[in-house]
Amino acid sequence: MQMSQLFRRGILRPIDDTAANELSSFHITQPILVEWLPIPSDGQFQLIWDSGLFQRINEACGLAISDFEEVELPWNRIRDAIQAAQLSRSQDPHVRAFTVLTTTLLERAWQSEHSAFFVL
Repeated sequence: MQMSQLFRRGILRPIDDTAANELSSFHITQPILVEWLPIPSDGQFQLIWDSGLFQRINEACGLAISDFEEVELPWNRIRDAIQAAQLSRSQDPHVRAFTVLTTTLLERAWQSEHSAFFVL
């Protein structure tokens, strides 16, 4: 099953090597353990998108995170993504909360030495 069929609009990090391998293939063939930070609605996605959070991560990490895309953030670029996310200065409380949760998820991915995945 394609990753976007299981997860829509959110950021994932694998909990173990099995999950990391499955996510890296963008095709899930068995049950996996992940931490998932969902974006619950299209309206909230638009607020987060308009804040520039994903664009800053793109610039810092050389990625192409965009709507309706699945993108792997390699482990060796996670520190850059964390620094980019911490530059967010949105006044919207939902965007601020999502940015804090994103940073936390990325920190955990860094500590576990696994990539993170954006499924938007």
